[in-house]
Amino acid sequence: YLEGINLIGLRRKNIPNKDILLLSKAYKEIFKTKNLNENLNKLNGEFKDNYLVNEIVHFINKDKKRPICRPKEN
Repeated sequence: YLEGINLIGLRRKNIPNKDILLLSKAYKEIFKTKNLNENLNKLNGEFKDNYLVNEIVHFINKDKKRPICRPKEN
């Protein structure tokens, strides 16, 4: 199961804190419910303009043959 974004890796890549915070918010929105496609379609505004979020969305949508991990349920 997914636990969250890789903060250590992002910091090692010198990703600015504002982008890391935005990625964290986007992660919560993307995995808000079990319906990934619906959640991805609801992303808008600041998320759609961010290149890192777009890269994640592209990765998820790229290969429909393999399932994507789901976040750990609380």
